[in-house]
Amino acid sequence: MYTFPEFHRVVYITSSLPKEQATLSHYQTDPSNPKQSVWFIVFGQKILLTSNGDLPSALPGAISEDKLEPMVLGELQGRSCHMVVLEQDTAFAQAEMVDLRSLAERLPAEQFAMAGKACQWETFLNNHRFCGRCGARMRQVQWELAMHCDHCKHRCYPRLSPCIIVAVRRDRQILLAQNKRHKSGVYSVVAGFIEPGETVEQAVHRELAEEVGIAVTGLTYRASQPWPFPHALMMAFTADYLAGDLVLEQKEISDAGWYAITEREVWPPLPDDYTVARQLIEQLIADIEQND
Repeated sequence: MYTFPEFHRVVYITSSLPKEQATLSHYQTDPSNPKQSVWFIVFGQKILLTSNGDLPSALPGAISEDKLEPMVLGELQGRSCHMVVLEQDTAFAQAEMVDLRSLAERLPAEQFAMAGKACQWETFLNNHRFCGRCGARMRQVQWELAMHCDHCKHRCYPRLSPCIIVAVRRDRQILLAQNKRHKSGVYSVVAGFIEPGETVEQAVHRELAEEVGIAVTGLTYRASQPWPFPHALMMAFTADYLAGDLVLEQKEISDAGWYAITEREVWPPLPDDYTVARQLIEQLIADIEQND
């Protein structure tokens, strides 16, 4: 039976250190234990990797202490995770800045999840320098991931957009659809944002009815995945087809069809292995084969 990868081995610490502790001397790695820390150096949705393809375990010398605002991201497999947002694109000796999406295939799932958190935090800081209510400059809260306006007391937290994603089976077939936003010809399962006032389950049924015109039964929750492009949380389900002919929502879906699991050699391209969409497809195939 197919088993979903474990996404939740990260223990998050949702606090930043007091300003007086945020110094290089506090964060520098103990030479006797060079693997005790992980650093996420961020700029423009890119993360610094060493020449070995690893996340650095210490701050690069090119980063000046007086320009730092180090933040604690959390703990990962016993190692503390810290973050620095660069003020400008910087060249580093024997290291490179790598686009976040590319990191999905270069880092373990747990490290990629933390890198996504770092990039989402960078976006949040850039988008909330000034208060959306009164226009005053905001400051970073030191004990939680938030920005605060001292003028009107408005406090903002990083944006998170909950989404559903669902793989549907009909006998020995799986529903695959091509979204018009996917330029590479990839076919995937149906997904969409949860709207205000509806439950997660209602969102699944609504999205399927709106995008492909079908009804389902046997809705089963499978897993979740943070998706930092830019700030989604994917909640994944499988379901059994109940009724309805395929009627495509023309603004979003360019094509959709039922694909037999015995004919995978002629299937269209599928999402990458690290995506929850691909894992749902593999899970449904395993379920069908196990029940035969």
